[in-house]
Amino acid sequence: QAENLTLDQVIAVGDGANDLFMLAKAGLGIAFNAKPRVQET
Repeated sequence: QAENLTLDQVIAVGDGANDLFMLAKAGLGIAFNAKPRVQET
């Protein structure tokens, strides 16, 4: 919000199931060294 960015302009990096929502909402979601559940999504 402070930078006036939209979610389409955001890059998210995650590796676990707790990151799935963030990865899905970001404009670019990167699963880095991810667990199998994240890789399947």
